[in-house]
Amino acid sequence: MNVWALTASSGLIGALLGVLGVRHRGRHRLSLVAVDRERARIARDLHDDLGAMLTEITMLASGRTVRNEAPERVEQSFAAIAKKARASVEALDLIIWAINPVQDTLESLVNYTVAFTREYLENAGIVLRIKISTPLPKRVLDSATRHHLFCSIKEVLNNAVRHANATEIVLSIESKEERLQVSLADNGRGFSPTSINPGNGLRNLRARMAEVGGSFTVQPGPAGGTVILLTLPLPCLLPL
Repeated sequence: MNVWALTASSGLIGALLGVLGVRHRGRHRLSLVAVDRERARIARDLHDDLGAMLTEITMLASGRTVRNEAPERVEQSFAAIAKKARASVEALDLIIWAINPVQDTLESLVNYTVAFTREYLENAGIVLRIKISTPLPKRVLDSATRHHLFCSIKEVLNNAVRHANATEIVLSIESKEERLQVSLADNGRGFSPTSINPGNGLRNLRARMAEVGGSFTVQPGPAGGTVILLTLPLPCLLPL
């Protein structure tokens, strides 16, 4: 990472870490070990996501200093810079949302997930259908749980948009038998259960869900496509 991007990321780390340890609604303060774990996660996210994108923006912008370049190449480059800039804003928004103690609720997770999914799929030209069982339990989720669950959902959406050739995705969220279940079902090309390639995407999903005591399954849809179910035990969620 270049010096400019590293300096920017370091400054953000300092600003964001100030809110760690502030607990909402009179809950116990995070232990020092938990705070250190959160600090490490935020630093990693800033470096891997935001820092990398800032570096790419710098490289793209630096490449435009060459004179007499064809107008269409310049237009392509600025479009790429704008795309990376929007992605950087989204990455920062996610980090701030995840560590904000005011957002430590199941309701916040559901609202954030629905808003993100709607915009993401609209930009991809994919129809979104939403099924949320109500009322959902009023529970508190710590920042790590919200972060890992949302990033898992984002990973599933990204895979569906890039690989499934789907035209419709159904997002379902429900509380069932002391578990929170998030299902994403697409109408894409599907797969054979015996030919699933456990690539980085599935490994990331498994690791993220395991980090918060959850799990995920991949199944063929009843009418084609793919259904991915993310499950989180409700006992790990504290009542408000």
